[in-house]
Amino acid sequence: MKFFTDIKEGLSDVQNMLFEKNWNPFIRPLVLLLIVFVGVWYINGVANSKVLEAQRKVDAKKAEEESAKEYEDSKALYDQLVKQLPDYSKKDEWLLSQMLSFFNKVGVEPSRTGKHMLDEDGDFTHSSVTFDFELTYEQLGKLIEMVENNEQFMRLSNLTVSRAEGALGRLQAGFRVHTLFLKNKNDARKPAK
Repeated sequence: MKFFTDIKEGLSDVQNMLFEKNWNPFIRPLVLLLIVFVGVWYINGVANSKVLEAQRKVDAKKAEEESAKEYEDSKALYDQLVKQLPDYSKKDEWLLSQMLSFFNKVGVEPSRTGKHMLDEDGDFTHSSVTFDFELTYEQLGKLIEMVENNEQFMRLSNLTVSRAEGALGRLQAGFRVHTLFLKNKNDARKPAK
């Protein structure tokens, strides 16, 4: 009980001082409290900035490591893809001869061969040829598999398939075959400076 009585008397004394506008007893503790507050705020700010700077450095190092790994993975994938590109010196006849070989393996004679298109863009040359032919479902499946699973890079586009007129189980089909040639594969493997 004495504790509550002392608090009550202290609050009464504070109230009397405020009514009398006697601020002197409050100035010293408030200034001291303000100094302590500013000191804690400053020390906390310095510590936080050091922690944030250390965190930024850690994050930058992680990003650098991830970028280096991503670069190495991309470089390895690029090197692997470059190995799959056909020889540039044979760009004029390679795609056509490759496709005629595939047609021969599945026992199909193309009824029409489109114009061989070459389009140069920087170090790469895009080559494509269109074919029209008549064949069975099985032959079409084998032909697509040969093109898409070839060791050298080849892709199909514009595949059209319809039932052949008057021939049960036969299809009239056509597609465009694409590949890329790299002018100088040795330069492609050199790291960029």
